[in-house]
Amino acid sequence: GIVLELLMEQSEESIRAACLALLAAAPAAAGSASLRGLALRLLDGHTLSREEARDLGRRLFDPDEAVELQVLCAHLLRVRYETMDEWCGLLDAQGETLDTGRFGAPRGRDILASAGKARLVQLAEPFDGTHRSESFAPLIARHLQQRWGAVVVSQCGPSSGPKYGPNLLQLALALSPDAPLAASNLDIAEAGADQPAFGWYVTQGDASGGLGRWGPIRRNVVKRPFLATAEKYLDTAGAGVLLASAFHPSFSDKMFLMAERASAFEACVIVRRGCEGSLGLSLARPAEFVCGRRRPDGTMERFDFAFGPADAGVRPRAEREQQLEGLSAKDTAGKIRRFAAAGASGDAVFDDRVALTLAGLDVAMEFVAAGRRL
Repeated sequence: GIVLELLMEQSEESIRAACLALLAAAPAAAGSASLRGLALRLLDGHTLSREEARDLGRRLFDPDEAVELQVLCAHLLRVRYETMDEWCGLLDAQGETLDTGRFGAPRGRDILASAGKARLVQLAEPFDGTHRSESFAPLIARHLQQRWGAVVVSQCGPSSGPKYGPNLLQLALALSPDAPLAASNLDIAEAGADQPAFGWYVTQGDASGGLGRWGPIRRNVVKRPFLATAEKYLDTAGAGVLLASAFHPSFSDKMFLMAERASAFEACVIVRRGCEGSLGLSLARPAEFVCGRRRPDGTMERFDFAFGPADAGVRPRAEREQQLEGLSAKDTAGKIRRFAAAGASGDAVFDDRVALTLAGLDVAMEFVAAGRRL
């Protein structure tokens, strides 16, 4: 990964020559001729159709393929940005990696019928955690369950980099050594109305061997490959709503289209300009929400809005620019427990961020649930 990053800083001719050398040096493997051909097409600047991208995705998730070729293709996609057809094909292939023996059934409506709930929400924070702020995703899950009658399933797993701050899996385990990690959808359904206070957690490696295998590979890749966005769309329980965050301005639009064109989600809420590494909003600026609600024809009605401290009646505060020293899942878990018990954690900044975020999500959920634009 580091070698490829250095290559990408060279001239176009040097990059192509070096990548061709990598292609030639990569060991032969089953199906590698097709993967080499796809790599050459990407290297020559061609875009792939949805079908071709699906084939590429299948080969990227194939443990029998040469990892050198897989990493090269992932880098080439990142450097020149994926088209929407390519995103859709890659998501199609990613969906095929789901362990259907454990997460194929029951799903969606069957789970909701067992729980007596109105909707199933998939919560997907960045997997690499935070450096400058604290995640409180479990409080978001709790709020969605209490206020919106939801069953919440949070996606989590060990960090694949490039950051290694406290992430949602560490936070779940800090809240309880017996965190409700769903080994299958049957666990969620059999809980019935007795859902965990902070929702369920599904670890990536349990849900998808293909994505789990990429974790160690990605730790050796300097920059994020496409998987950092795509992994949020692995629908483990047949959720109706996807709640996720976007890295960059253009990605909120892309993520909306990905939900519309390459997922079965009935609705999506994409949060941008929040605090890094989490779904939490910032007290320093308004966040941007992009919401979608599925129409009968399969397209999504879109609703965009900004939401900041003034909208929630909390005091604006400057954002910390530096990495927080000593940020730990244990300390954050303590704040979450105190807030859940008493409505206050003892940290005014944390409490205001929670209040702001939940108020913004309520506006989004009014649209998702009933089409109301507040």
